[in-house]
Amino acid sequence: PSRLFQQRCAGWSAAGIVAVTFVLACLVVADVAPAAFHLGDGGNWATTEPMLVKTSGVTTGIAALTPMAFAFWKVGLHSALALSRETAWRIHGAFGVMLLLVGTVHGALAINWAGWIAIIEMVEWLFGLLGLALMWLGALPVALHACRAIRFDAWKMVHWFSVLGYVLCLVHMTALSTKHGTSRVVVVTALNFVALAAYALQRACTVTATQKLKVQHAEVISERCSQHVVLDLNAPRFKYIAGQWARLQMPGLSPVPHPFTIVPGAHPDTIRFIIKVEGRFTAALARSQLEGTIVCVDGPYGFPPGIFT
Repeated sequence: PSRLFQQRCAGWSAAGIVAVTFVLACLVVADVAPAAFHLGDGGNWATTEPMLVKTSGVTTGIAALTPMAFAFWKVGLHSALALSRETAWRIHGAFGVMLLLVGTVHGALAINWAGWIAIIEMVEWLFGLLGLALMWLGALPVALHACRAIRFDAWKMVHWFSVLGYVLCLVHMTALSTKHGTSRVVVVTALNFVALAAYALQRACTVTATQKLKVQHAEVISERCSQHVVLDLNAPRFKYIAGQWARLQMPGLSPVPHPFTIVPGAHPDTIRFIIKVEGRFTAALARSQLEGTIVCVDGPYGFPPGIFT
């Protein structure tokens, strides 16, 4: 059984792939089954098609909950399940792709049933279509970054379009649920609002808790095949466990924070980061005069190895 949980393909185990596939199959069954039963009971396609559009919309709303549930940085579903933040990212990405696929099917069914003109003329439907397009726009840079076709900074900034798309889809769901939604539509819409509100609240708390620390010492260590930047920060109120990581944002070098592992500093009130130079951001760090500058540190994050054993 242990082989089922060994990471093989892109950090995924066989058990993880089976679990995601099972959830996708359940969503497909939940989407198609009501229409199939309706046809089996003698219903015609004219009455089945709008039913399929509605059930696929509910399924899309349900599918949207999982990526949001695993998008939390601090306390979230991943911490309740004793999963690392890194594992939660993989789950977030896998179910995000699942959401896009299910949502695209829902959009295609709606367009086939109502037509492009009706979709464009009705604002609530148009919001759903625009939201889906923005979520695709925000997700594509993830694949491009994995192929090293786009920078980390660009990927993280463009990925925010997914959140904007999710908000537009919530407007779409809310408008339809208030007009002619069933109890299932109302419940799914409410759950998505709760997930979005919780995510926004935690992001706000994260920004508030971000500390501005002074660089006491900065050094570039050059070896035969690599370079490392060593940063010592004055952090008397920064609490962490060895093995955790934090996100560093350097004003003037990058608009987004970058994750690095925390190392104990030379003094009790300091923390250290040993950063390998292998990209534009880290190369800019190596060229910069950092001593005395202020760095924004967000964290700590992650579960050190063996913390649950």
